Amino acid sequence: MKKSDTAIIGAGPAGISAALQLARYEICPFVYEADTPGGLLYSAGTVENYPGFPKGIEGPDLAALFAAGLEASEAVVFPEEVLAVDHAAGVFRVQAGSEADFSRLIIATGTRPVPLEGVEYDSRETEDGIDYGVGEIRNIAGRSVAIIGAGDAAFDCALTLSKKNDIVIMQRGERPRCNAALLRRVGESERITVLDIVSVEKISKEDDGRFALSLYGGGCGSHNRMTADHVIAAIGRVPREIAFLPGLTEMIDELTADGRLRFAGDVISGMYRQTAIAVGDGVRAAMEIYESKGLDG
Repeated sequence: MKKSDTAIIGAGPAGISAALQLARYEICPFVYEADTPGGLLYSAGTVENYPGFPKGIEGPDLAALFAAGLEASEAVVFPEEVLAVDHAAGVFRVQAGSEADFSRLIIATGTRPVPLEGVEYDSRETEDGIDYGVGEIRNIAGRSVAIIGAGDAAFDCALTLSKKNDIVIMQRGERPRCNAALLRRVGESERITVLDIVSVEKISKEDDGRFALSLYGGGCGSHNRMTADHVIAAIGRVPREIAFLPGLTEMIDELTADGRLRFAGDVISGMYRQTAIAVGDGVRAAMEIYESKGLDG
């Protein structure tokens, strides 16, 4: 398999699928991924709508399958964070741990969590201790977890952790914004409590290391307090952007029209953040990159 002058930034489902498709053309792309290949699937609970798994599959198991496919493809993976990308003299310059030039580029950087704002913290250490998914605490047991949010991510986190822990979901509104299947399954769990019309005003740390949350609402219109071993903020996600330097910013439309630049997956999917969509995006991006004029590996 020949090395190519094509780079992929991101190794979630979209980036991995793009790499696999390029491998079918016997093209070996360069893939930048600072974290473990597989993307947000490592933080997902049961993935129920990905074809081929009629009983569903746990997110980390599906992520591991994606990562194994990437390894088998012989793609060159750089475990580096991309800091910026520029374009000059007909090439993309990717700035990571070192600089490298490529003729074609697929951006599949995914999303990042929306930070929890409007909350007072007693220290920076407390603020830094907030989780934004279940990735690092997936295997905890016998703990209490407070989850702030009302969408699919919040309810999925709750279901994943409720197998061995007690969960409280706090949502600002009267109704959750998650899909019907998640809502039903949360309602059937004896270890998950959902609090409506609740705002978190302050988070602090107690002497024993637990989080103390000062709340307002909960149907009584008064101030309340609760403690938890862990706090997760799952209030939304936005595209994970990288710095486009002037040379690239001024030429995005031209490079996209010419087939040398493609975006794939959650970074462009808006509310349609689904694994199957990301996979399709990645395959299509690779096909368009390959078919663009002058690609010779």
